[in-house]
Amino acid sequence: MPSPYPLLGARAALAFMKRGDILRLMLTDLDSVLGVPAWCRMTGNPLLGVVERAGVHCVLVQKGGPSRRSLRGGPASNDLFRHGSLTGHP
Repeated sequence: MPSPYPLLGARAALAFMKRGDILRLMLTDLDSVLGVPAWCRMTGNPLLGVVERAGVHCVLVQKGGPSRRSLRGGPASNDLFRHGSLTGHP
């Protein structure tokens, strides 16, 4: 079961940010990383990307409302997982 704490911390940090600002999350719990796309869709904060290095996932989330692109399956979709950004496969 994923820990809710990283996303609760992200929510708190985003509350102090301006629309368009970018939040960088450093996560080591893969279950938490896997929950980020859905959380981004639910909160209206676009997921810009995920990069994994040595077991640490750097997740970039932009503060803001839902964009047309994210609603149509853009960066906030699960495409990052299908294209291997989280799996380590090209």
